[in-house]
Amino acid sequence: MKLFFIAIIFLIFAGINPVIAQCYISKSVKLVASDGMEGDYFGYSVDNDANTAVVGSYRDDDKGSNSGSVYVYRLEDDGWVQEAKLLASDGQKNDWFGWSAAISGDTIVVGATGDTNAGDWTGSVYIFGRDGTNWSQQAKLLADGTGYYWEEFGFDVAISGDGNTVLIGACKANDNGFKSGAAYVFRFDGSDWTQQAKLLASDGVELATFGNSVAISENGNVALLGAPGNDTAGHTAGSVYVFEFDGTQWLEKQKIIASDATHGDHFGHHLALYGDTLVVGAYGDDGADPNDLYCNSGSAYIFNYNGENWIERTKLELPDGSCRNQFGWAVDVCDNIVVVGTPNGHWQTTYGPGSAYVFVFDGLNWFPKAKLACRDDAYSDHFGFSVAVSGRRILVGAELVDGSGTDSGVAYIFAADICPGDFNGDGDIDLGDLVLFAAAWLNASGSEEWNPDYDIGFGADGIINMSDFAAFAENWLAGDK
Repeated sequence: MKLFFIAIIFLIFAGINPVIAQCYISKSVKLVASDGMEGDYFGYSVDNDANTAVVGSYRDDDKGSNSGSVYVYRLEDDGWVQEAKLLASDGQKNDWFGWSAAISGDTIVVGATGDTNAGDWTGSVYIFGRDGTNWSQQAKLLADGTGYYWEEFGFDVAISGDGNTVLIGACKANDNGFKSGAAYVFRFDGSDWTQQAKLLASDGVELATFGNSVAISENGNVALLGAPGNDTAGHTAGSVYVFEFDGTQWLEKQKIIASDATHGDHFGHHLALYGDTLVVGAYGDDGADPNDLYCNSGSAYIFNYNGENWIERTKLELPDGSCRNQFGWAVDVCDNIVVVGTPNGHWQTTYGPGSAYVFVFDGLNWFPKAKLACRDDAYSDHFGFSVAVSGRRILVGAELVDGSGTDSGVAYIFAADICPGDFNGDGDIDLGDLVLFAAAWLNASGSEEWNPDYDIGFGADGIINMSDFAAFAENWLAGDK
């Protein structure tokens, strides 16, 4: 009887196309500022670490028009709650505090690119620490102690896993020509934050915007800096620089360029680092239509460190992409999960409300696992403008959603779980999974071939039966919409 039923199942499902296993994402929580107002751009920057989420709102007006703020959320037994709202102690109008933000443990770093300490757009960075559930400002950092006019220090920020090293991008610095860019390393010695080094590209040129994006290793001794305006492989093709600290000084070790780099890719606009895995966004890639120089469908590249150099492993592109999607505008990585933001993407159209894609590494290859979209689903919401992932939690910013007024912004937290039904882990629920499921169904509990992973029905009753098939079919058909 089982064999007859399985044969019927094969005939039915053989005509259904394999699908991205979208049941990988089990649920989402919508974050809205408790005092959100029109034009706050809540969600412009995001980051998360374990049970804490950070959301920047650089156009908040608490200390003057566009002075900016950052909201901190904490996961409790009954859900996510707002733990704090961070403001610069000396904040004033047009500081843009919250333009960038990063968290590690009990330390948050916030960039304020509009700070006028040494003139317009000097920029500054603030350090906040948590004691219990209370956050307080610990330091204000400036380039070389005073800052420089129009440098936009704090354009991007990163903090090491141990919380003792901060890397700060200043992509408008003019050391090697107009907007050639720079970056700064600060270390915490147990009592104070002090500048350890200023990093410049050895071949820096004007408009390279070195420091537009930054990432730092867990131990704080490897720094990666994006220069999306670099012209080595074509006008604004982009590049990434690797610096290492040898115990005495920071040395430039490698310049990374995409294997198929070309004009306008903006490779290095955003990047993320986790262990020996580096992800680099190239939102200007024209892969969807190489004949359209302004297609900007986008891509993201994954590199692995082999002990000496960073080697390009694969290139990620939109499974259903089209021009103007800007896939790769934002990226993040944690363990075997990569998240790529597509702020202009949509399920069917270009210039839509945005989306984000989740890719998973199965030990051999990277597969698309899920496509995330904004529940509010309005034109040009910029869902996916910022992304972060920590553990199995994915945070996505949508700064133009009208959550508390026009362009007030929201953010979403998604829980990533293994998709019931994707038994071979290739990112699809298809006939290959059905074959495995059928084989499991034909073996009784306790036999040598028995595998509890196939007991996916409600309650996990220790038997593979119609309940488990119903769950399998539901996940297959849910993704085939």
